[in-house]
Amino acid sequence: MFESLESILVNYGYIGLFLASFLASTILPFGSEVILMLLVDKKFNIPALIIIASVVIFLAPVLVIISVLREDPL
Repeated sequence: MFESLESILVNYGYIGLFLASFLASTILPFGSEVILMLLVDKKFNIPALIIIASVVIFLAPVLVIISVLREDPL
């Protein structure tokens, strides 16, 4: 099972990190750091990974707050 999950994440790469970070910072209770470390282990570009994860983890709650203030759910 872990091999297939790992292959999915590696195939999606940066987009997979983006989606996992977004979900982890909004509705799903898991740490996206595990995915980040997996991609680092697979020799992805470390500065790009850090930037993507940081931006998404900052923007996701902001989008939720804006949505709540507008009373328009995402």
